[in-house]
Amino acid sequence: MGKRHQMLTGAPDDIEAQFRRIDIEVGARMRLRRLELGVSVRELAAAAGVTYQQLQKYEKGDNRIPVSRMVHLARALKTSVATFLGEGPQMLDEKALHHVDGECTKLLTAWNRIQCTDHRRNLLRLIESLAHNG
Repeated sequence: MGKRHQMLTGAPDDIEAQFRRIDIEVGARMRLRRLELGVSVRELAAAAGVTYQQLQKYEKGDNRIPVSRMVHLARALKTSVATFLGEGPQMLDEKALHHVDGECTKLLTAWNRIQCTDHRRNLLRLIESLAHNG
């Protein structure tokens, strides 16, 4: 049995659960990219032609993103749709997808406000050292 056939089989509840998981992962990848660029929810929503509430639902995986909208969002975030699907050249850390919380958001927001390249480099070294040493 081919991989494609295996992906499309199962009980309807299982398939819906798979769809839901994909929606959540796509939304999380989109959110991480937005945060990485320092773009607010309102700014991206305006660029995509949706309300900020709708964009929040996309990011949480509560609403499925239409393909045409996903293309528009990818362009606005200077990436590819493949990145949102977890197959792009800018592959995001899968572990990070499940740990995007308030602290992560604050960290990325603060990071984007640091203008000095030397400060960023030194901070990154510190963070990597802390992560390596546990």
